[in-house]
Amino acid sequence: MPMMNIKALACFFLIIISLFSATSFGQLGDGAVKSTKPKFSHQYSFFESDYYYFIDTSFNSLHWYHQFNHRSKDNFSYNVLGSMGNPMNALTLPRQKDIWNYNGLGAYTPYFKSLDNIPFYQTKSPITEANYWMGYDRGQSFNISHTQNITDDWNFVINYKRLNDLGYYDHNRNIQSTFLFNTNYIGKESGYNAHFYYLNEKFNTEENGGVVSDSLFELNQDQRVILDVNLDQDTRELRNRELFVDQNLDLNKILGLINSKQDTALPAAVDSITEVDPKEKAVIAIGHTFRYNASYNKYVGHAPEEGSVGYYDNYFNVTLGEYIDSSHYKSYENAVYLKGQVGNKTRLNVKGGIKNIITEYEGYNYRLVNNGWGITGNIAGKVSEIVSVRGDVDYIFTGNLQQSLDIKAQANLKPVEWLRAFGGYQYSLRYPDYFEQFYFSNNYIWQNRLKKQGVNRLWYGLGWGRNNSLEITNAVYSNYTYYDADVNPVQSDEAITALKAELNQNFEFWNFVHLDNRVAFQKVGGNSEAMPLPEWKTRNALYFEFFLFNKALKCLAGAELNYFTEYYSQSYNPATGRFYNAREELIGNFPIVDLFATFQLRTARIFFKYEHINQPSSGGAYYAAPHFPFPDRKFRIGITWRFFN
Repeated sequence: MPMMNIKALACFFLIIISLFSATSFGQLGDGAVKSTKPKFSHQYSFFESDYYYFIDTSFNSLHWYHQFNHRSKDNFSYNVLGSMGNPMNALTLPRQKDIWNYNGLGAYTPYFKSLDNIPFYQTKSPITEANYWMGYDRGQSFNISHTQNITDDWNFVINYKRLNDLGYYDHNRNIQSTFLFNTNYIGKESGYNAHFYYLNEKFNTEENGGVVSDSLFELNQDQRVILDVNLDQDTRELRNRELFVDQNLDLNKILGLINSKQDTALPAAVDSITEVDPKEKAVIAIGHTFRYNASYNKYVGHAPEEGSVGYYDNYFNVTLGEYIDSSHYKSYENAVYLKGQVGNKTRLNVKGGIKNIITEYEGYNYRLVNNGWGITGNIAGKVSEIVSVRGDVDYIFTGNLQQSLDIKAQANLKPVEWLRAFGGYQYSLRYPDYFEQFYFSNNYIWQNRLKKQGVNRLWYGLGWGRNNSLEITNAVYSNYTYYDADVNPVQSDEAITALKAELNQNFEFWNFVHLDNRVAFQKVGGNSEAMPLPEWKTRNALYFEFFLFNKALKCLAGAELNYFTEYYSQSYNPATGRFYNAREELIGNFPIVDLFATFQLRTARIFFKYEHINQPSSGGAYYAAPHFPFPDRKFRIGITWRFFN
C-alpha cells in the first residue's frame, strides 16, 4: 500500500476516534501481558479475541490481588451484599447483552462463566495453579486448574472451583461448585482447528432478605448472627450447564485454492488483529459452531403463619408452609460460516455466516418456544503498522426475536510503543430477557409486552504505560427495562443518557513507593431514577515494594481505600433474585480502608488482609445495598501457588 494511503487511513481513523468514542478494545485482561502476535510460550486467548495474553509472573502491582475473591475477577464495579457468593449490586453503567442470549440469572450473573470469559491456552510446559481464599466467619473459596499441551497443536484445561461460606449473619450460607473442561486444537499443518468446552455450575444459597432492623445493626451489636433477618428459611438453587464446539477447516491448506510457494500459514482459528507475514498463505476456511446452554433457577419460600404478616405482599397459590417457584431456560445455537483474508499487506480477517437459535423458557404452567434465523459476521485486521480495526454485526430476521440487531465498530491507533488511542461505536436493539417478559410464581406474576431495548454507545480514550488509561463512554438507552417499586419489570418511556469517565493512573517512585488510582465518574440524565448509580466510585492504594532475607522474599505492603458517593441504591428482592428501584434508603459516602501485606516466594504468593480497619467502634451506616451491610472488620488470608517449568 502506498505510504500516502497509509497516512490517509491513519488520519481517517484518528478522526473516527475523536468523533465516535467507546471502550478500549482488547483492554488489558486482568493485568496480564498482552500481544497481538501469537508466540508458543505460556499464553492464552479468548474465542474470537483480538489479543493473546501471556501469563504474568511479575509481582510489582495489585492486579492479581484484586482478583482474590470468589469470582477471580476485579470487583471494582460491584458491591457484594456481605459474604462471598452473595448477590452483587452493580455500581457502574450496564452493558447491553448480545442478541443471542435471553437467559438471566439476576444478581448472581457475575458469578457464572460464559463463552467470552473462558480462556483457551497454548503452553510450552504443564501449568498447575491452586488458590485459597479465606471466607467470612467460617468458610473458604478454593480454585485449582491445570493446563498442558498434548502436542504442539493440542491443549486442554481442567478447572474446579468450590465455595463454602457461612457469612456473618443468620441464614447466609453460600455453596457453589464449578467444573470446566476445555480444549483447543490449532492444526498448523492439517488445516483443522477446533475449540471445545463443557461447563457445569451449581449454586446453593440461603436468601435472608437482609437485616430486619437497620438501627440495631448501626448500634454495632457484636454478635451479628443474633440480629434478626427478614427471611430465615428461604433458599435458592441455580444450575448452569453449557457445551460449546467450534470447528473449521482451512480449504486452502487442504486443496491449495490459492497458489503460494510458502509452506507456512497463520492458524485459521485465530480471529484477531494479528501481525501477518505477507509471505504466509491466505486462509479460506469453512466452519461450524454449536452451543448448548441450560439453566435452572429454583426459589424455595415459606408462607407466613396464619394471622401473621409475610415478607411479600402476595402469596398467590399457597396459604401455609413451603412453596417452590422455578424457571428453566434452554438454548441451542448452530452456525455455519466462511472465513478468509482479504488484502495483501493489510490482510483483514473476514468471517460471515448464518445462524439458527432455538430457545425454550418454561415454568410451573407455561412454556415459551422460539426458533429464529439470523446472520453473523466480523472483520478485523491491521490497515497499517499503527492502525487496527474491527467490526462486528449480528442480526436475527425470523422468529419471535426478529429484527434484533447488534453492530459494533472499533479502532485502535498505536503510534509509539507506550501510547495508544482507541475508540468505537455500538448500536444494539434486542428484546428483554424472557424472565422480564413472563413469570408466574407464588409471589409475583407478570406477562409483559415489552418493546425492544436500544443502546447507542460511544467510547474513546488513551492508554499509556502498562496499566494507565483514560476512557470516556457516552450512552443513550431507549426502552430501558428495570424493576419498579412493586418489583414489576417496566420500561422507561423517556430515554436515558449516561456519561462515564474512568481513569486508571498508577505511580511508581524509586521502585519502592506505589500509588495506584482507579476513579470513575458517572452522570445519568433523562429518567435517571430508572438507573440509579453513584456519581463517583474510587479506589486508591498506597503501598511499598521491598525485599527480605537477602532478596529471597519479595513483599508488597500498604493500605487501600474504596469509596462511592451517596445515592439511592436499588434494593434486593430474594423471590426474584433481582434488584428493584424502591428508593427507600441512601447508601454510600462511607470509605472502607483495608490493610494488606503480600509476599512472593518463588511461584507462591501469600497475602494477609485486614479488611475494613476503619469500622466505627460506636456503630455506623455502611451498606452495600439497603438492609445489607458491608462485612465488619476481619483478618483474612489467602495463597496462590503456581507450578510450571
